[in-house]
Amino acid sequence: AADIDALDAGEVVMKMSATPSAGIDDEITAMGLYALKVIEAPRLLLWLSVMGGNDERDYRLTRATLGRDAPGSYVRYQHVDLPWPVRDRHWVIDCSKNTALAHASSGVVWEHLWDLHAEGPALLAAAMDAGHIPRLSHEALRESVYLPANRGAWTLIDAGPQRTLVIAYVDADLGGSFPDLLVRTFTKRRLKAGLKVLEDMATRV
Repeated sequence: AADIDALDAGEVVMKMSATPSAGIDDEITAMGLYALKVIEAPRLLLWLSVMGGNDERDYRLTRATLGRDAPGSYVRYQHVDLPWPVRDRHWVIDCSKNTALAHASSGVVWEHLWDLHAEGPALLAAAMDAGHIPRLSHEALRESVYLPANRGAWTLIDAGPQRTLVIAYVDADLGGSFPDLLVRTFTKRRLKAGLKVLEDMATRV
C-alpha cells in the first residue's frame, strides 16, 4: 500500500529482484533492480523517447548497431569510458520487443528487452575489423572489461490517456572486484536518473 501511495504521488519506488541471476560460474552473480514511476504523459510519447527520441549523448558512451533482425530487434555494441583508475566496460546486447506480452495484455503493456548476445565477442571482433566501431582502437578494447552479465527492460503500462507506469529493470555484473553495495548504489542512481531524463524528455517533446 505504501508503494502504491508513493507511485500515485509521483515518487520513484525501488525494488530488488528476489532471485539475482547467476553468471557463467559460481563466482559471478548479477543483481536485479527495478525502478517504478508513474509519469504524467502518454505512453506512446514515452515509448518513442525510450526508443531513440533522446538527442542528448553521453560523451563517455560509444555505441554501434551491429545488426537487425525482426521488426524492433537489433544487436548493439556499447562501450563506456570510465574515469581512471577504473577500467572501461563494454558489451554486446541483443535487443527485442516483447510482442507476446503485448498480445497477452491486449496492448496494455509494452516492453523493450535486452540481454547479452551469445556471440557478442565474435560479433565485436568482426565489427572492429570492418571499421564499424567509431572512436575506439583495438588496444582500447583489449584494456576494457567485457561485462559477464547485462540484461534489462523498459516496461511501459498504459494507465490512462495522460498517465503511464514506467518500470526500468537492470540485472548486470560490472565485473572486477566492485563491492556489492557500491554496485547497488550506482545502479539505483542510474535508474532514478534514467526515469528523470525520460520525464524531462516528455515535457520537452
